[in-house]
Parts: sequence; structure tokens; C-alpha cells
Amino acid sequence: GDDSKEQGDTNSDIPQQLVSRKRQQRRKPRNRRPRYYWTNPKNIRREIEQFWSDCGLDSTSSTKNNPLMIPNESLLHHYGRHDLRAALQSAGGREVVAEQLGGDVQIMPGRWSEAVQEHQIQALLEIDNSLSPDLSPTATASSTE
Repeated sequence: GDDSKEQGDTNSDIPQQLVSRKRQQRRKPRNRRPRYYWTNPKNIRREIEQFWSDCGLDSTSSTKNNPLMIPNESLLHHYGRHDLRAALQSAGGREVVAEQLGGDVQIMPGRWSEAVQEHQIQALLEIDNSLSPDLSPTATASSTE
């Protein structure tokens, strides 16, 4: 009787979206730097300068009393500059990069309470309201370093 008919139908009960699901498109990496780009200290310097000007600070005029500052990891993370963060790491860390870049380079303190003493960061706090002098940029997401 009717039993056999109902059993036959169970196969077509697969939800439609599972049957005709499009293959997921891989996102093309956008404007990736050329190979070995990050191994060149000149390029790292250019990217750090670009980072600060993107933040609204003009750092291209790095002088003895206003040296180029290498941003710390939490700030790079805050602005989504994981490429630069990775480059600094694979170069051996910010201290190594600072040496490669020469004398007029400063390293932003890793601890946010110390970093906010620096005039670049104070200027940045005035521009960017999403940053707080009391809370590290990543404090909202994770614990401070």
C-alpha cells in the first residue's frame, strides 16, 4: 500500500541549499606586495611611514627630535596592518628592524601605558576617538601584553 510510496520519497528530502550549493570562491588577496618586498628594510621603512600617515600623522618628516616610530603589535593589530606586523616579526622583531633602519628610529613601547607618553601616540589619540589613553587598543578584544 501506501508505505512503499512514503519510503521512496525520503531521498528527495535533502534540503535544496545542500544540493545546489555554489562552490565557495576564494577571495583574491588584494594588493599584495611583491615577493621579497618585506625583506628590504627600505620598504619596511616606507610602510611604517605610510602607516602613520594613514593614521593621520605625518611622519615623513622624521628628524632627530621627531624620529620615525615603529608601532607596537597592538596598534598594528588595531589598524589591521597584519602584513606589517608579520614583516616586523619575520625580520627578527622591532629591535632588529630599528637597527637596520638606522639612527633616527624609535620603538613604540609595547606597554600601552608607556606608549601614550610618546607625542606621536598623544597626537594619534586626538585624531582617533576609537583609541583610549587608558585602554590598550587590543584590551577590548584580549588582555593587554
